[in-house]
Amino acid sequence: MRQNFRKLRLPSRGERNIAFAYVLLAVLGALIAFVSVIRLRNVGPFFDIGLYEAWVSLAGACGAVLALKASSRFMGQVGAKGFASALWGALYLSLVGSLVAGTLVLPVYGTMFGPFTLAITLIGAPILAAAWVSAVMLAHLTFVAYREELRHEERLTRLHSART
Repeated sequence: MRQNFRKLRLPSRGERNIAFAYVLLAVLGALIAFVSVIRLRNVGPFFDIGLYEAWVSLAGACGAVLALKASSRFMGQVGAKGFASALWGALYLSLVGSLVAGTLVLPVYGTMFGPFTLAITLIGAPILAAAWVSAVMLAHLTFVAYREELRHEERLTRLHSART
């Protein structure tokens, strides 16, 4: 039993940063979905938060996390080409995330209107849109750092194997 604990290792700095990016996008995805459903219901400042709102928020979080996983291949490249890839990844992430969240909320109509609802919500709430874009770009930067960490570990492994 004790040997199993010795095999465990703490996550590296890059892995912790990637986990933070996932959590940040999950929280923002939930917030955007919540704002979307509140705006669609057109309620005043005082409202009840029921199971439907909680489900929509959870669907938004799931959509954002799954979309970040799907778009991770576009994130983390360096240079101008990497930045262009990150912009494409941000668009892809937003589209896939809204499709997943919309499908979870309302299977047929949500799939069709999920991206439209996301666009309308972000246009109507510019601070939320700025937070979303900033979080996606921060995710890109964490993937850059993580990929650099992996390259550095690979170089060290090659150097160590060449010496032995």
